[in-house]
Amino acid sequence: MTRILVVDDEESICFSFNRILTDAGHEVMVANSYHNAQTLIATNEFDVALVDRILDNRNGMELVGHIVKTQPCCSTVLFSAYPSFQSASEGFRHNLFAYLTKPVKKADLCTIVEQAGRTSSKRRLTRGLEIQ
Repeated sequence: MTRILVVDDEESICFSFNRILTDAGHEVMVANSYHNAQTLIATNEFDVALVDRILDNRNGMELVGHIVKTQPCCSTVLFSAYPSFQSASEGFRHNLFAYLTKPVKKADLCTIVEQAGRTSSKRRLTRGLEIQ
């Protein structure tokens, strides 16, 4: 089972992603703010983090950077309603697994999460780690 963190300040996105991914057999935790996400990251280990680019008037990329530092096996996916080349290139400098645009199609979300989860598992294997 893939452990997923969904971070978005839009309640409808959190609800939809949670429902879709839970129905697909994943364990999902949701944070509706940058601060709530940091709390969950400090107390849980994740395989995949899905992060909105704009959170509470903050840059979701900051949160991605925090995740990469604190949970290096976690695959990060950034999504945005206002994608730009600049934000995408910045994301890939932070070692993003994927960059999605809103609205995210259910099939695309599930495919990306499955691929990102496999990548996280491979990272753990190469580092000799297991998720708790």
